[in-house]
Amino acid sequence: MRNVVIVCAHPDDEVLGVGGAIQRHIDDGDKVTVIYVTDGYYIDNESEEIIHRRAAAEAACRKLGVGEKVFMGKKGLMLDTYSSAILNGELSKIFRSIMPDIVYTHNWGDINLDHKVVFDMVMVASRPHKGGPRCDILVFETLSSTEWSGTQESIAFIPNKFIEITEAQVRNKVEAFCCYGQEVQEYPNPRSEAGIINLARYRGQAISSYYAESFHVVRSIY
Repeated sequence: MRNVVIVCAHPDDEVLGVGGAIQRHIDDGDKVTVIYVTDGYYIDNESEEIIHRRAAAEAACRKLGVGEKVFMGKKGLMLDTYSSAILNGELSKIFRSIMPDIVYTHNWGDINLDHKVVFDMVMVASRPHKGGPRCDILVFETLSSTEWSGTQESIAFIPNKFIEITEAQVRNKVEAFCCYGQEVQEYPNPRSEAGIINLARYRGQAISSYYAESFHVVRSIY
């Protein structure tokens, strides 16, 4: 059993980026923990919107089979206003308690600034020293953020690892995303049911498979 951790900026990112891989890891007997750095909004944690968003995250995790969740409770769209020392310290503490073997997180070049901050947090928290974890690090693509960031080589998402998923797992991923209700858009918006399926098909055909999710390996320890 491996400890697999997904660190995402907002609830729904975990489904869009890793919804299929999560199911594969659970089928393989791995333990999966999802860490939500923010609740997706820049309002108080006690608000009805936050309560509703966390309930949606709980439902999506149940759909994917995830049992362990951590809500860090930061305000969404405002991560760049927090002290990096505080953010890095809090995530480092969580990592030391979990000691992940594999970490999935956002691509550093995403157009969403919260995603960039979370990537930096993960890189600091996963430094393999001072009792920290020695873990693989992979970044995922997030529909309507990764593909809209531009094509400069320094920020572009270039996949070098593919995880094959089944049609049933793709459908389950779509159903998990639908737990977020208002986030589901009409096609051709990429954050739509058809958008999720199309991306899975596109990444799948790259490896002569029907469906897949793709990642970029930042660090791999064998």
